[in-house]
Amino acid sequence: MKSEFLGIQVPLDLVKVIQEEIDQIQKNDTKVHQSTTTTTTTNEELKEEEEGGKKKKKNNARTGRGKLNKTLIVEPGSVLAGINDEQDYIYDYGNVITVKGVDISKPWTEEKLGKYLKDAGFVKGSANTASNKAEMTPFYLQFSNRVVSIILSHQGKFDQFKNMTLTGNGSTDFNNAFSSIATEAFERMRTNLPPSYGFITALLVVGAYQMGVSGFGRGSLPNIVKHSLVERNKEIPRDLPELYTKLNYTFNIYHCIVDQQYKVVWDKTKMTEYLQKNGVRQFRTNRYQRTKHINDNIIDLCKLVMNLIFRNTKSKEPVPRMDTVESAIDKMGRLAHRHWNSKEQWIHQMILYVVLISLIAFQAGIQDYIYTPLIDGCVKREILNNLEYPSYDFGDDPEKICDYIYAKLYVDD
Repeated sequence: MKSEFLGIQVPLDLVKVIQEEIDQIQKNDTKVHQSTTTTTTTNEELKEEEEGGKKKKKNNARTGRGKLNKTLIVEPGSVLAGINDEQDYIYDYGNVITVKGVDISKPWTEEKLGKYLKDAGFVKGSANTASNKAEMTPFYLQFSNRVVSIILSHQGKFDQFKNMTLTGNGSTDFNNAFSSIATEAFERMRTNLPPSYGFITALLVVGAYQMGVSGFGRGSLPNIVKHSLVERNKEIPRDLPELYTKLNYTFNIYHCIVDQQYKVVWDKTKMTEYLQKNGVRQFRTNRYQRTKHINDNIIDLCKLVMNLIFRNTKSKEPVPRMDTVESAIDKMGRLAHRHWNSKEQWIHQMILYVVLISLIAFQAGIQDYIYTPLIDGCVKREILNNLEYPSYDFGDDPEKICDYIYAKLYVDD
């Protein structure tokens, strides 16, 4: 197995700030994950890497891809062989068996987990070699660092976080990393983290099972992974090399490449490019027909958000007149920008509504879909943290998402 894993790094100065926000947001069921950064390379190197990868077989994500001596910056819309070209990779999922009558509403044990994996077509110990464990350990280590940093921040103990690194003792490295994601704290936080966290954990548990690891279902792991295992059963390869490839693509697409954007300064052009070309969830400017009705909906939603702000700040300022959708977005954005970094709980709802309204406007083809000072220091973080959530899947009917925001705003009102 050959790694094309971009790698997750944890810069303490940046992560601490974002994790403090996670601590607040968790309390109100708004989901956020930490940010990380990576190093850069030149456009020429990217081009050479991409062209070199195209000469190789598409159905091989582990061999013949060309060595990666550096961490690449993957621009939105760029597709690099072995990095984020999963759409071109044909998985051999193996003996996939759908297990009927599985109850995930009750607690699972390691025994229950093992029975499910066996019934679903996974073979315990089928990949039990030292080389396989050595190849897989970096995934466990990197993911453990990510999870532990979130947990400690949530507990107000982020200053205790130390980035785990490979020590050279393979068994110790693996067990330390694996045990770090088997905690009750992670189980409690699972539903407040993006879906990829549960899926990656499930892939790691399956890998441990296939490698014959003692305690493959240690601690809280059975209850952390049971939902993803059952709901996404058909997406999990039964063969370790294929599982390795799935892990590699999932890490890169949902974490490593997204994390790189925290180092990029966004203006409206950059934001537009990311919305249209990112690998998590794409938006297009012609999805909704711009009609008077959708304009009126956006204006009304902007007024409701401003009213939410005035009410919570005890301001007696009246909601201003808004004659156009552009002026409504601008006035809402200006007001929201003044309060964006407040620690009050209602701010998290305001942020969500501002982003959702901006995305509706974006998909209706409104050029000034956002108040530009909000982009880099405010909205970018929300988009990068949360875009994989189903709530950002608007569908083709703008009425549904508008009705959703109306309902939420009236509840908060």
